[in-house]
Amino acid sequence: MVELDSLKETLENMVDFTETRFNDTINSLKANIFDIEHDDSIDNEERKSALEPYFSELEKYQFQRYSSRNNYIICIYSICESVLASICADNNIKLLKETNSKREPKQCSNTNGRKNKANVNYYMNDYLYSLNPEYRDEWTDAFVVSTAVKKLRNYLTHGKTDRKKASIIAGELSQHGLNTISQVNGEIKIQNTESLHSILKLCCKMLVVAEQKAKEKSIKENK
Repeated sequence: MVELDSLKETLENMVDFTETRFNDTINSLKANIFDIEHDDSIDNEERKSALEPYFSELEKYQFQRYSSRNNYIICIYSICESVLASICADNNIKLLKETNSKREPKQCSNTNGRKNKANVNYYMNDYLYSLNPEYRDEWTDAFVVSTAVKKLRNYLTHGKTDRKKASIIAGELSQHGLNTISQVNGEIKIQNTESLHSILKLCCKMLVVAEQKAKEKSIKENK
């Protein structure tokens, strides 16, 4: 998938560019703080007054850096879901709803895109289920993206703090090798961009396989 390779490279560059800009700003602020803290020519009151705006700015940019990483996770997941929808549409895959009870499919009249004539919404799990009903057991990348990464994305999207839930999500991600995502006081903290790149790579691997499965399924059903 040439388009997927280009999209992956664009997202990787955006992640790295954003992270570099934040790191440069944060490192510059830390350097100023260090200089003031070790300036023997000023007294403690002057030092405290001089440090205050730098600490305020540092806290602001550190928060924005975390928020930026969160937004990239949400963005990557949403793009992945949209590409899956396009793959299914392009190959005329009959869409099935994966229900919560016993994973039994619910058939709906199919159209290209996220909704059909009956106004049924389709999501990532439905597209994966339509391509392979056994994807949870047989398709590792799809399982990880549609469970652990989905839970992370939902938690970040809704923005509520829940220490227990955040710990469970961080633990589940760690089991899949995403070790730089942790829970801190009920918040999910993405410590660096390593996990962003890992999740993006995981999504792209899943999409490559999804296109292969869609083509195979389309050929088989149209014989």
